[in-house]
Amino acid sequence: SVHSCIFDHLTTMKAVALILALALFAAGSYARSVPPNPDQWQVTVNRFWQYITDLNQQTDGVVKHLKTHQISRELDTLITDAMAELTKYREDIQTKLAPFTDSSSGLLTQDMQLLFNRLQKDMTEAKDRSTEYLQELKSLMEQNSDDARQRMSTYTGKLRKRLDKDTKEIHETQLEVTVQELRTTLEGKMDELKQMFTPYADQIREQ
Repeated sequence: SVHSCIFDHLTTMKAVALILALALFAAGSYARSVPPNPDQWQVTVNRFWQYITDLNQQTDGVVKHLKTHQISRELDTLITDAMAELTKYREDIQTKLAPFTDSSSGLLTQDMQLLFNRLQKDMTEAKDRSTEYLQELKSLMEQNSDDARQRMSTYTGKLRKRLDKDTKEIHETQLEVTVQELRTTLEGKMDELKQMFTPYADQIREQ
């Protein structure tokens, strides 16, 4: 009967709406509860930081034989590797978002590129500052190297905080955009369902 058909449609609508609502809730919960796993780019950034930390812990005898240009080249390689891994990371995110919608893909690219640039800038500055301190440490080896070593140690601590902040913001940007994509898609689906079943609701009121 007509009433039975309408009832079935409304029941279906409620079930689908419930599923979409739960999915929307899950999307919000995802951003709050799922800790970001360390990605390869983050591993490389940590290796970069550890490299600089190890420099600061070398004995004077070892420092004397270190070649500044070689260290600079090795740090440059780590920076290049980190940026390459970040590019893969961004492309992977965009691929995963593709089934939903591409409305925010441009925004994601812009936001993440700004963060990539800042991370690269911080890492390059760290490389320059560390090699500068190392050169100064070598020149002071015959006098008092404690001052240069202390300044390098202080800078290493600040560097750790800056790199942590950069990597955290990159992860948070990815999560925020992913959740926004899900919200936009699910809310759009609920609007479509409402428009689809409005005629059936009108028929019930007219009976």
